[in-house]
Amino acid sequence: MFSYIFIPASESEPITQMLDSNGGLESDPVRIKATKYFQESKHVVDKEKLREGIREHLANKEGGKQTEVTNDMIDALSSTSSLEIFPLTVPSAELNHIAVSMYCDDKGVAKNLPLNPRATSLCQSCGFSDHIIRGDCFISRYFDDESDWERKDILVSELNPSSEWIIEAKKFNSKKKSQTTVDNFMQFANHAKEIIPKQPGLQKTDWGEWNQSMEDLDVKIIVPNLIKANQVSVVLKTKSLIVKLKGNQENLLNGDLWDKIDVDGSAWSVENEKDNRFICLSLAKLSGSTWPQLFA
Repeated sequence: MFSYIFIPASESEPITQMLDSNGGLESDPVRIKATKYFQESKHVVDKEKLREGIREHLANKEGGKQTEVTNDMIDALSSTSSLEIFPLTVPSAELNHIAVSMYCDDKGVAKNLPLNPRATSLCQSCGFSDHIIRGDCFISRYFDDESDWERKDILVSELNPSSEWIIEAKKFNSKKKSQTTVDNFMQFANHAKEIIPKQPGLQKTDWGEWNQSMEDLDVKIIVPNLIKANQVSVVLKTKSLIVKLKGNQENLLNGDLWDKIDVDGSAWSVENEKDNRFICLSLAKLSGSTWPQLFA
């Protein structure tokens, strides 16, 4: 058994300590219960706000280039529910491979959800001064050293800004931001001197395609049009991944990644795009750097 936390958006409602059985990475009860909780939400998506948010996100990824956001895309996104998993800390060796993540409704802005003052304050205490949480959220802790993954207790009493893990999180995240700034500057200098190649764009492969920003990787694996999410098995580890169809021994994708990812901050789905169907992986990088290739 392990403990995790529920923080309602309304400050008139108490923060709740929750208890569950450790189901492992593939059947993690926190992810499952949080997903169900937000799926059952009665808040309606404001499609124009969603469209505006998607345009802004795509423009940021494409260097300001405007991308058309079709009504079909908006309808598909409005009808699906997924989590925003925000890593307050990552499972680095410096933090003894223990991390804490926050689970929120990924359409909080489009649903006009209220500000969650206590969750937002926690983000700020951990070093994320600009991050805002809307709606209710869950918080959990886990251990991940690449070979083992396990849920760990986190108690309501640990949400105090003077808690050791919050102090360490702020130090770590501040250092990470500073290092990312240095890395970005060095990358720019190297680009100017033509010492390193430009950041790769969309990469086509025999199994699909992948692309990247400084923060994450988008991997798309083409599958038959009738494939559903419950027929897919995805195993993500800090330095590797396995993707296959259940009941099929052959892997669709399998290998050691070029660099580390934040497993708890990554997600996957099955989506249609034009005439094709894809298993879509959104992999959060642990370090803000360009990968020359997907696999080591």
